[in-house]
Amino acid sequence: MLDFLMISTRSKQRGVIEIYPKFIIKKSKDLMVRGGDFYAIWIEEKGLWSTDEEDAIQLIDRELDIYAKENKDKFDARVKVLHMWDAETGMIDSWHKYCQKQMRDQFKMLDERIIFSNHETTKEDYASKKLNYPLENLLAGNHTLKLRIWDTSGNSASSEIDFFVVPGLAPTIFDVYSDANPASTEANFYLKHNQPEGMATVTITVYTLMGKPVWSSTVKGKSDMFLTVPVNWDLCDYSGRRIERGIYLYRASVTTDEQTYETATRRIAVTAQ
Repeated sequence: MLDFLMISTRSKQRGVIEIYPKFIIKKSKDLMVRGGDFYAIWIEEKGLWSTDEEDAIQLIDRELDIYAKENKDKFDARVKVLHMWDAETGMIDSWHKYCQKQMRDQFKMLDERIIFSNHETTKEDYASKKLNYPLENLLAGNHTLKLRIWDTSGNSASSEIDFFVVPGLAPTIFDVYSDANPASTEANFYLKHNQPEGMATVTITVYTLMGKPVWSSTVKGKSDMFLTVPVNWDLCDYSGRRIERGIYLYRASVTTDEQTYETATRRIAVTAQ
């Protein structure tokens, strides 16, 4: 289910149950709004963002149809699905009001990095497209990547990048830090390293001062240049309860090419709610 969407029902006339979309005001991870209007939606099946509003309409309508099918035996009346594609339902107007008037801008610029076809993208890659060929199985040594692009008028520009391939090169971990310290609502942990755009599996573990682990999470993704993808902590322990205020310790481990490396221990302060 899209995190900004709730499926609701209502009955405006006897014997008819209407199924319709209700849009939630929140900081969404599936929808981006820019300039007071729809910007992009995450398509899980493709592993890419889409700036085509038609994709948003189709995804929402699909959720409506899934709900209607899964709950058809619960209704004792005729079911009417108010699809977004049907202008007469008014749902498209509710959608435009939601994006243009009710939501605030929340977005990341898309496609600021080159993504090859063999890269398994996540939301945090903020990609809406991939190059249709992979970058893999390169021999050790010097290489040059040349990229040429054209605009719709036929004008072109090119750029070259020289790089050196060292198989099995161990990463150098420079630092691990949190973007909130002290933290009051959440914290995102990052690792700085020397392998730009590299794939890495990062695990962050938080401990009490006595060394008891209270929370841990693992994420895998492509680094944003020299920073790993963020590991988000909602300041809750393993059981989902908000931890008490105080000083805690945290440490990171990063795995690349089946080798694991650990960082030094850092401190983080957590404030009261």
